[in-house]
Amino acid sequence: MTQLKKMPLLSGLCAGLGFLCLLLRQWLMGTGLDEKGLLLPGQPVEIFIWVITASVCVLLVWAFLSWEKHTTCLFPNEPLSAVATLFLASGYVIALLQLPKPLDLLGLINFVLGAVSVLCMALVAWGQFRGQRMHPLLYCCNILFHLAFMLLQYPGWSREAQPQMYLFQLVGCAGMLVTVFCRAELAAGKISGRNYAVFSRGALFFCIAAVAHCAQPLMYLCFALSILLDGCRLQQKQPKAEQGE
Repeated sequence: MTQLKKMPLLSGLCAGLGFLCLLLRQWLMGTGLDEKGLLLPGQPVEIFIWVITASVCVLLVWAFLSWEKHTTCLFPNEPLSAVATLFLASGYVIALLQLPKPLDLLGLINFVLGAVSVLCMALVAWGQFRGQRMHPLLYCCNILFHLAFMLLQYPGWSREAQPQMYLFQLVGCAGMLVTVFCRAELAAGKISGRNYAVFSRGALFFCIAAVAHCAQPLMYLCFALSILLDGCRLQQKQPKAEQGE
């Protein structure tokens, strides 16, 4: 029962600190750049942003280590989970609309994987509305899309001279990849609930913070809402060895 209470608290902390980072990054990008578009060194706001980010990472590690390994994720509000899945699909639609034109080979791969991911998430949302458990293979294209999307964005990220300009987008994308992978593992019954809980809340923080100074702010916002509204709760369960005694 204790873990059921801790999960909303972790979600609220990650969302709140992510929003604070968003505001600070927006202010920093608006006032802290020199004539070359680079951040001025030694700014207190930037230092504070990194302190918040480090604090969230410590919080997530503490949650992972303190929660029992034998936990399972519950999604008691299926309609709310379906809405969260639709936000995830909306993020993919926005990403598809913002792909650079004309499409090269990598862009075409992103388009195909993204389009299939939208269809798969629509099926998952329909199943969640009806209270059905969906097949884990429905998440496969999502995983591949996040990987292909990071490869597509890498040339732009690599040209940035300072980590503040791209790090939150990069980690946000990577966090969504791991989050979707954990959802597939949960659907297959192959993973501890705490893995999804911790990695998804890390993705929540970085996706919200990434909205500032970003080429795809609505995409990251939809990704964040898909995690914030998933209604995930943790429940402790006995390991199989103990159940057999």
